[in-house]
Amino acid sequence: MQKSTDTDDLNYWEERADDISDEHLSNWTAQTEEFKKLVKKVERPGAILFEGPRGSGKTHLFRYTYNQCIASKRKPLPIYVSFGKYYFLEPLLNKKANARKIFHTWVLCKIILGLEETLEKLSGDDKQSESWFSQEELEDISYFKNNAEKGDYISNEISEKVLREIHIDGVMSRIKEIIRFAGRKRAILLLDDAALTFTPEYLPEFFDIFRNLKSTKISPKGTVYSGSTEYGPRFHIGQDAKIETIWEIDSEGNNRLLQQIAEVRLKHFSSKISENILKLMMKASFGIPRAFINMVNIYSETEGSKQVGFNTLINNQVIFLRTEYRTLSQKMPQFESIIKIGEQLFEKVLDILTNANLELSDTTFKQILIGFENSSKKDLLMERMLRFLVEAGLLFPIGDVRHGPNRVYERYIPHLAFLINKQAFSRKNRRFNVDQILEILERSNAKHPEWTSLEKILGKELLKDIKLILPPCSNCNARRLTETQKFCHECGDELVNESKFKKCMEIPFSQVPSIPKR
Repeated sequence: MQKSTDTDDLNYWEERADDISDEHLSNWTAQTEEFKKLVKKVERPGAILFEGPRGSGKTHLFRYTYNQCIASKRKPLPIYVSFGKYYFLEPLLNKKANARKIFHTWVLCKIILGLEETLEKLSGDDKQSESWFSQEELEDISYFKNNAEKGDYISNEISEKVLREIHIDGVMSRIKEIIRFAGRKRAILLLDDAALTFTPEYLPEFFDIFRNLKSTKISPKGTVYSGSTEYGPRFHIGQDAKIETIWEIDSEGNNRLLQQIAEVRLKHFSSKISENILKLMMKASFGIPRAFINMVNIYSETEGSKQVGFNTLINNQVIFLRTEYRTLSQKMPQFESIIKIGEQLFEKVLDILTNANLELSDTTFKQILIGFENSSKKDLLMERMLRFLVEAGLLFPIGDVRHGPNRVYERYIPHLAFLINKQAFSRKNRRFNVDQILEILERSNAKHPEWTSLEKILGKELLKDIKLILPPCSNCNARRLTETQKFCHECGDELVNESKFKKCMEIPFSQVPSIPKR
């Protein structure tokens, strides 16, 4: 296992589709039947939200489809937009009364700039796009976008002009004109990073735009996270948009995808790794391409035996996921106690499933499912606690099920890397044995999950600590009563919230979780 120094080799390890060249994106894409079907769904009419966890290939799917549509006049006109910088607008919520209007216009400006990029790609050296957007117009729109993303939005003549003149009807009219100009029948709007996880205040606005952009000529598509995205009160799944899942736990489609990634993109490295170790990586990555690529990288660069290599990559993955989960309390400090208790819940879930697998070690079954009773005692904060675990990729929801009269359980699977790290699949001797671990992981699931409840796992005392940590009034130091409280109930002063984005930006770089160390 030697370290690679060749520049071309380093490109293989780029895990984000945003940072891969169009040529590499085309050459390295795994052409499974499942992927081809997803591409067709992106291209077809209608509003669709593509759902999957981080690293499951949502951006890759959109960028690949975008390039395919650019290259063929028989396909729809593609417009790709990433909203990855949405959190930069969070400070405006506390500074500007018209923050939502600024956000609304920012989204439309991003779409216009995405349309301009499409025109440039279609026009090539002909520069025909100049007849559609004047230089002044593009400069004003770019200025507004950059101004909003600074977090310290400056109200001036240009900004106010863009706020007045940019609206949905105008954007739709421009898109329809360019559809005709480009000789296409319709357009697809590829709106990436649409979950807006850390600014729920903007969600209703975003999905209002998404819904209103839909027409016979324009088909909006978005990428969201599995099980944790909120859509706001005015957006209805099924009516306003369909959901398409691009990733399923331990599915044959995911296994084929990772196998092709190993054979096509990572052949130089994966060919030196034993078949069973590769299969274990597929399990430990939970079928998520980004995690799998990173695991192959770590293993290929680790000195020592295959046991040392595998233990290193598992440990790195567990540390990375746990650290990323803990940073949620820095991004949303009001939920700090909920996030800490959520981690305790997760550890207890791992213990329960590890013990269950030890009891099943001499059978033909494994246990990776936990079922929480959906009791009337579970409040919104408990739901948020579970949603944070899902958001960070520690738990994955697989739907509710009835068990007994009047009992509904929410079923979850914890990330398998954590169970492997706890030696849940190593039989009672707890020794590292690749064949043995793989044999257990490939067993059928036990008939029922481990049934339990949040009350039983955490206890009544710990459940009492599930509460918001709200900053006091800056004038009289009185404790806030609710998260949405606007004025102090003691002195009447306006309650000003500190920007969560600015707090995140103050975190030392050394404390920022990054890709697991290689």
